[in-house]
Amino acid sequence: MINQQDLLSHKSPKLQSIQRSIYFGSTTSKMRSLLILAGYITASLFVSALAVPTDPLGLETRNDLAKRSLPRLVNFDNNNADDRKKSLKIRQSFRDSLELMDYAIKSLDDTVFSHYFDKGDKSKVQDVFKKALGGNPSRGADELGDMYITNIDVNSQCGDASLLGYTGKDGKGNQIIHFCDRLYNKPLIKDVKCGDLEDTVGANMAVMGATLLHEFILGQSIIDVKNGYGPLETRSLKASDALKNADSYTWMATENLWTVICEKKFSGPRDARDTADPDCGDKTCTVQ
Repeated sequence: MINQQDLLSHKSPKLQSIQRSIYFGSTTSKMRSLLILAGYITASLFVSALAVPTDPLGLETRNDLAKRSLPRLVNFDNNNADDRKKSLKIRQSFRDSLELMDYAIKSLDDTVFSHYFDKGDKSKVQDVFKKALGGNPSRGADELGDMYITNIDVNSQCGDASLLGYTGKDGKGNQIIHFCDRLYNKPLIKDVKCGDLEDTVGANMAVMGATLLHEFILGQSIIDVKNGYGPLETRSLKASDALKNADSYTWMATENLWTVICEKKFSGPRDARDTADPDCGDKTCTVQ
């Protein structure tokens, strides 16, 4: 509770004048002064609230992200440091997911594409990314903003050491996404240096934004095909299965991004040497 006497003890002539009016003025004068004082207290509280921002992002970043169709984040405690870090990384990875899809549309390497899909399906694959971007690669489709990302493992699935995250529908038909804690170990695009990548396509190419991409396109009636995870299995699917397999899109976009950015051709993955991911118990990571 704010102590009125403490507030008035400051050497403000205006406040001292209000104080005298309250103590010695007429009834009308006292009422008017009390209203003015209430305004001072409200303003003081408002300024104090602004001085301690709870949003972990800077103002410039917040303004930038406000223009994006970021899914709604729920059950993240802004008073908890770990939750704030998670929220920030989701926001940054959302931007990365848009970048991955944009590269797969505007700078698609045909050789990389042929590793995952039939060459004749190029327009179909790109249409999936275009739908998710909604014609605005810096913002994303409005539908992405209708999804929810919850901080609670509602289905208790993260006990699976290979699982990065999963999505499903709630009773109202809303798409709900949860990311397991191990996903937050994945880097952002900006944190990966071309010189740190192996010569083969593999787990060290994976960024957190690729998992967001995976979940976003699952909302387009694309599924997770059995034995269709990781850079090795996705290359082995028949064309019809690849078109409906979310991780095929994810790994094609991932390999394409690094091929273009690093101006380098990567060899195909060999075996567990390239697909085993330390964040997923040295197995191929999965997303549901």
